[in-house]
Amino acid sequence: IINHNIQNIDIVKIDVEGHELDCLKGLFVSYANLKCDIKYIQIEEHQDDMYRKNSIEITELLSRNNFTECKRIKHYVGEFEEVIFKNTLL
Repeated sequence: IINHNIQNIDIVKIDVEGHELDCLKGLFVSYANLKCDIKYIQIEEHQDDMYRKNSIEITELLSRNNFTECKRIKHYVGEFEEVIFKNTLL
């Protein structure tokens, strides 16, 4: 992003097998200094206990950074969904 002077990102897709919260924490530490607008963030959410706990923290972190959930897409196989959050400032 810095090397190519990217100013806008349409969507960031995060699928890191349970480490989404850490990934987002890293993004928002960097994001504050990047001056790059991100419109959407998409996260894969599973329905087991580990993901459920992180899901609440993820939603809170995204909310504090002006993102709100706008869509859930259920996978046709398995107990997980894609959750899409929209930047409310864009």
